[in-house]
Amino acid sequence: MLSENRYFKFFWGAHTLSSLGTKMHQAALLWHIYTVSNSVLALGLVGIARLIPTLLLILVGGYIADQGKRRTSLLVAQWALAAIAISLGLLSFLELHSNTLLIYLYVTAVLTECASTFDGPARKSLIPLLVPPQSLASALSLTGISKNISKLLGPALMGIMVAYMDIAWVYIINGFSYLCVIWAVLLIPKKIIDPIDLRKKQQDLKPNTSSSFNNLTPTIRTFMRSLSEGFRFLWRSPVLLSILALDFVANLWAAATVLLPVYAKEVLDLGSSGYGLLASSIAAGGMIASIALLYLPDPVYKGRGVILGGAFFGVGTILLGLSDSFVVSVLALALVGASDQVSSVLRNTLHQLSLPNELRGRLTAINMIFTKSGPRLGELEAGLAATWIGLTPSIIFGGVACLISVGLIVYCYSELWWHEA
Repeated sequence: MLSENRYFKFFWGAHTLSSLGTKMHQAALLWHIYTVSNSVLALGLVGIARLIPTLLLILVGGYIADQGKRRTSLLVAQWALAAIAISLGLLSFLELHSNTLLIYLYVTAVLTECASTFDGPARKSLIPLLVPPQSLASALSLTGISKNISKLLGPALMGIMVAYMDIAWVYIINGFSYLCVIWAVLLIPKKIIDPIDLRKKQQDLKPNTSSSFNNLTPTIRTFMRSLSEGFRFLWRSPVLLSILALDFVANLWAAATVLLPVYAKEVLDLGSSGYGLLASSIAAGGMIASIALLYLPDPVYKGRGVILGGAFFGVGTILLGLSDSFVVSVLALALVGASDQVSSVLRNTLHQLSLPNELRGRLTAINMIFTKSGPRLGELEAGLAATWIGLTPSIIFGGVACLISVGLIVYCYSELWWHEA
């Protein structure tokens, strides 16, 4: 029972508080960039700023997690994230020129993503080590609830704080929230986070040769061999390939959430509080879906839930583009959040149940390349499309493209529809 698993409860509670601070920070960053630049394209460029570290470093983070160093990765990443957020808060108090401030905002976005590439694989691959296999789906659902509590309250709290105080306080509060995860990781025994058998397996992978070239490059060769092992496993798993592709295309075409600061101001004539409520409505839908998943029977054909979740994600995006009403927009975003949560929980369950423990960190990192690069490229696509064809047409276009892409993937990977797990 998860209620009796004290280490999972420690980690879940700490992660919830830290995630709340992160969602406040992320919503504030987009609002801050738009108010400073007054540019839709500037919002889209946030995606590129976040994508570059993901592509360069995420596989390294997964490799380190599989070397029996999850605890070190988690602690170093949390301290780095805390320092970056607090530094941005202090800089925001200064009366800087708008272009200078904009550069700082992008730089901290890049640095935050760098630290997250080491945190993500270690953190996500830790959950299966804290709970038994039969409780994994429930643990992932609770993690989804945690994520959506943060998404629900974070933007709303951000909107209220920005309306009554300096936005810098949002960044500073987020910085201190990372201390919660540091505390939880220190409470969990090292033998749980970094199993001894995993460390031994990875030790066996290290080459034992005496040539000068091999002595200079053993770590690089081991790293490349380890990654190729992960890619080979993925290539032989059509179900894993198809769920990664579904997540990628849905977020690539339907990443309208990055445009919410503009949408709130230009379409609905809202301020920071209204923007916060719009962003929170995505999480409200996700929260409802997470709670429903806890009480509904575990589906046998989880792949069908992933597919339908991707399809309704596109439908919700189309409804958002067609709306000029606050209520309809909230409902459309709630549908986006609910469909994304259903797809995410079932996708993560399929993903984690299919992975051998010794490859978990690397394959989680490969998974994160798809799950992170899709939204990041989608943010750029949304910014460019909104600049070229207008705000609402770009949102509608993204939703339609999402539906078409989901249909094509299901046609190419029919195994996902019939897969039992």
